[in-house]
Amino acid sequence: MVLTSPAPLDAAHVIALCRELAPGMEPLVVDCEPDYDAPHNDCFAQVDDCVQHRGGERVVGWALWEMPNTLLEAEFHAVWRRPTDGLLIDLNPREFSFRSIHFLPDPARTYEGRQVDNVRRALRNDPKLKQFIYLKGRQFALLNAGDLANHHGVIDNTMTSARLIKDFNEITKQVNALMPSLAKLARSR
Repeated sequence: MVLTSPAPLDAAHVIALCRELAPGMEPLVVDCEPDYDAPHNDCFAQVDDCVQHRGGERVVGWALWEMPNTLLEAEFHAVWRRPTDGLLIDLNPREFSFRSIHFLPDPARTYEGRQVDNVRRALRNDPKLKQFIYLKGRQFALLNAGDLANHHGVIDNTMTSARLIKDFNEITKQVNALMPSLAKLARSR
């Protein structure tokens, strides 16, 4: 199951989450121009590198994703403001390519070098969906405990305890087991 950009941006559930995260700000459609040679999901470093070499500025906010009829998710994210015309551009390569993303600028937030968990909102009252949201929070907590919160990129076995790896793998199995149910939920109305 792949999260996709939510549509339309004026949907009540998207508006409600945007008001909660960044009151007074409106979500935008931002074109994607990924650098496929760059590491996936390291947007802050990519944007900072682009600003250093090409000018412009980093804009911090939230990439908005949706599992249709099931889950709305906001990912703490950075995009590049191009100096020539002020357009926002998403530089981040992803496993699945997108022509554009939905992005909510959040001028009240700053990036402090630490990972920030995604904000997840169930769009249905379903126990498996609630369990999925809980487990994703647990995964984040495990991978960001202590000094790991300052780490970016792949976490290898030398950086973690055997217990953490065992716990993370167990949670991942539970998340994966829920995916068929969530996919079915997303297909139903």
